[in-house]
Amino acid sequence: ELHGCEVEEGTTLQVAIDIRPTGRVRRVELEPRQEGTVTRCVTRAVRRLRFPEFTGEAMSINWNVSW
Repeated sequence: ELHGCEVEEGTTLQVAIDIRPTGRVRRVELEPRQEGTVTRCVTRAVRRLRFPEFTGEAMSINWNVSW
């Protein structure tokens, strides 16, 4: 789904993701910042991801995605 977003070829984004213990994505931030259309597309795609449930506090991960 991410590669359907219209990001300039050769771009690498660092996607910061906060994940709730339920496995659902709570927060998404992109670096470097992108135009609104790209930010919405990437954020929407990442928010659809589901991770395995876990116990404890929410966790944060950084994910580098390249086009």
